[in-house]
Amino acid sequence: MKIAVFSDSHSDVMRIIGILKKEPADLVLHLGDMVRDALRLQGAFPEIPVLIVKGNNDFLSTAPSERVERVSGLTLFMTHGHRYPFGYEAKELYRDAVGQSADIALFGHTHVPCLERRGPLLILNPGSISLPRRGLKPSWARITIDEAGNVTPEIVEG
Repeated sequence: MKIAVFSDSHSDVMRIIGILKKEPADLVLHLGDMVRDALRLQGAFPEIPVLIVKGNNDFLSTAPSERVERVSGLTLFMTHGHRYPFGYEAKELYRDAVGQSADIALFGHTHVPCLERRGPLLILNPGSISLPRRGLKPSWARITIDEAGNVTPEIVEG
């Protein structure tokens, strides 16, 4: 299974559409800021499921702020991240993800990519596809899960 993870698209949905045309995915995760972009993806790619959480700029959205999903035998904890204080440790995010028995914790909001393993938990922020910070390039994440359940995550610039 190939999962494409986006966050903080801030109305630059055409960039995501271009990526998905070049690199088709089995599942798309959108971690908020802008839910309406994720809804446009659903219309552009009706054959690809799109799972959404809302961010701090999704004021009128009825999408959940957090969600837990089972995908290919793994538990994903999804949040935009604006309700978490992100210092060096991200203790609260780790605590909540572990409390949900998550294998992967996904968040956005910071516009800065993050890919780290903390014990058995994979923590991933794809960065921002439209408004990266710290002089970084726009980015998203690809998660590949093989038939044996092995997970290969990567941050992709572009």
